[in-house]
Amino acid sequence: MFTRTLLFMAIPIAIQTLLFSSKSFVDTLLLAEVSMEAVSATGIIGRVMLVAIITLLGVSTGGGYVAAQCAQDTGKLNSATLTTFVISLALCALIVFGLLLFDGAVIAMFSQSAVVQQQAGLYLDIVLWSLPLLCFSSVAASYLRIAGYSNWVSGIISLGVLINLAVSAVLIYDYGQGIEGAAYGTLVGGVFEVLALGVFLLIKGINPCRSVFFSRRQFALIREQIVTATSSGLVWSLGAFLFYSFLGRSSPQALHAISIIIPIESLLLSLTMGIATASSILIGKAIPHEPRTHINSKSVSAILLCIGCVTLIVLLFSLFRDSVVGYFSPEHNSQVLNDFVTLMLIGVVIKSLSIQTMNGVIRSGGDGQFCMKLDIVMQWLIIIPSSFVMLKLGYSALHIYMLVLVEEAVKAVVSLYRFKSGKWCRNLSLA
Repeated sequence: MFTRTLLFMAIPIAIQTLLFSSKSFVDTLLLAEVSMEAVSATGIIGRVMLVAIITLLGVSTGGGYVAAQCAQDTGKLNSATLTTFVISLALCALIVFGLLLFDGAVIAMFSQSAVVQQQAGLYLDIVLWSLPLLCFSSVAASYLRIAGYSNWVSGIISLGVLINLAVSAVLIYDYGQGIEGAAYGTLVGGVFEVLALGVFLLIKGINPCRSVFFSRRQFALIREQIVTATSSGLVWSLGAFLFYSFLGRSSPQALHAISIIIPIESLLLSLTMGIATASSILIGKAIPHEPRTHINSKSVSAILLCIGCVTLIVLLFSLFRDSVVGYFSPEHNSQVLNDFVTLMLIGVVIKSLSIQTMNGVIRSGGDGQFCMKLDIVMQWLIIIPSSFVMLKLGYSALHIYMLVLVEEAVKAVVSLYRFKSGKWCRNLSLA
């Protein structure tokens, strides 16, 4: 029963994740026919916005861990949700104000071209206002998933992404709006999500502001989870950026291979992210009310389901790998690219185990600090220094890329040991 519920909840989230991750790729594809400056400008602002998005999603995710464990107490659930939203909005105001004040300096860090800077400024001035919309939609989505409306949430957000892409395409191609058209598409998609989620709350008679109470302990727990979730996201994204920059410098063939395998890896990991998100909610809701043996049983079932599904996906992909990789590049038969794809497929299975154990199980029990420390140690103290040294010593890109497998394997083993110890499981509803 648990496995079936988890899978039905995970698939819509996986589709939503897939659509969201493809948004920037489609925008780049649409603007490629406009100008290279427009593509460069969206790439610059995309990096800047990614940091802001990871920060705000970290707030909703961290608050969501506490809210999930308060699911059976309306007052505590509403209080956790409202507190998370207020923190998210306050942080968003600081981000928006900072980017409005220092937009020129931030853009100049990436490009000295006056044309690119002007295009990037136009794009940023519009997409910046999608961040307050993200505050509402991410917190509301977390609340509704906990309340049992996960499929509706995933459907609304997925439709928002599709509307975003459709509006961007129409404004770029039919009205010649160029980069501004892509920006307005992002804004329109965000407005739709907020309105649709707001209307859904009204129709269902759900009021997160009802029966709210303030608890200093709950606020401290939410703050702790938000800090660890946000910090982990930022540490990981910056670490990945540095690692792949080292990898890209090793050879032009490696840079070409990376540009192909990263979107494929995102595709293959979509279901993993869906299962991890769904299981963190379901396990979190069970922690305050069920025996530890039941919680452990559900956690093991979620881990096995994730590994089984991902292994099946990887095997199916292997049957059509030449055709799929060939869609991205006519050079799909090159030995370098084939070797990278093979390692990527092995890495996807190992990475799925570490993602599910850490994000889907351990974080649901409030043990985000352990996950953050593990990420910092593996990335910043081992993998990044090792990749830099290997680059200087002239190791091949393939050998450097193998560090990803080592990182994920160690994280999987350590996180499984942490799960077995039981120290990860905390009751966050006691506030």
